[in-house]
Amino acid sequence: MKQKATDLFESVSLSEIAGKLLSSKRMQPVLNKSFEQMMKLKSRLDAVMPMALGLLNMPSVDDIKRLNNEVARLGSLLTEMSQKFEAPKKSKRKRHIRRTRPAVQATAQKESADAATGHDTKSA
Repeated sequence: MKQKATDLFESVSLSEIAGKLLSSKRMQPVLNKSFEQMMKLKSRLDAVMPMALGLLNMPSVDDIKRLNNEVARLGSLLTEMSQKFEAPKKSKRKRHIRRTRPAVQATAQKESADAATGHDTKSA
């Protein structure tokens, strides 16, 4: 008898046994109840886990997500602030260059024209 049971078990694969159990009408209520209990346990663990991690001074998944969002927000704020500080510097330089170049060029052109005609504009 023992030998026949062992031979029978070895000839049937584990997936076949699992398939027969899952398709059995007797097993359906047991499987459903087991699944329900497993989901209840999971929801209780999800509720208790942040508190347990807090007692151990460890961050939860929500804490890490919140910190990542805060770091991203601060990074974008720093980028925005640095752009605001650099924008006036660049625009002042451009305005300064634009204001002096035409005046310097006009003066240089006038001096060269006066030198060609022999007029002295500096003494006048």
